[in-house]
Amino acid sequence: MSTGCLVVTYIAPLTRKLSDRMNPSYDARYILRPETIESLFIAYRLTGNETYREQGWKIFEAIEKHCKLKEGGYSSVANVDDVKTERLDKMETFFLVRWFVCLSILLFFF
Repeated sequence: MSTGCLVVTYIAPLTRKLSDRMNPSYDARYILRPETIESLFIAYRLTGNETYREQGWKIFEAIEKHCKLKEGGYSSVANVDDVKTERLDKMETFFLVRWFVCLSILLFFF
């Protein structure tokens, strides 16, 4: 059974459907989606609660640790529940723009 994405890598899986507890659908890939950071940005702007900025920073550190390539760029990962996971040799085009713009606004401009 999975230990949960936040316990191992702090990166969320692509999908997690728990409606069928006996046979849950689970896609443990992380393809550098920015929606979590965007949500944290909106939550911080609405509430002013520093917790959202702290969570954003933890996610940034996780991306740097698990997705950044020595050769340059970032890679999707096959399984967020495994620290030694396979990298998928793919960086989505939206990653640099949406992810880092939202993260930089969340962490540095407010």
